[in-house]
Amino acid sequence: MGLRARFSANPDKVRNKAAARLGRVDKGVVLDHLDAAMSGAWKAAEDFRKDELAVYLDEAERGLQQALGALDALRQRAGA
Repeated sequence: MGLRARFSANPDKVRNKAAARLGRVDKGVVLDHLDAAMSGAWKAAEDFRKDELAVYLDEAERGLQQALGALDALRQRAGA
């Protein structure tokens, strides 16, 4: 029995939720969140390298979607 994947079938939900929440905070906080999300995705990829469990891929994808949400929030501030 392996770990069951907990990631939803709609990854854009994570991205949109992160963008909406991060759109209301200071730019420095958004950049900190971006850094943490990318670090979490990297750690999950390293964990997958050790143990090839799908849950690590789900965690990496969630971190990357959160990072994309942070970039969307920053892009919206910049007016791009």
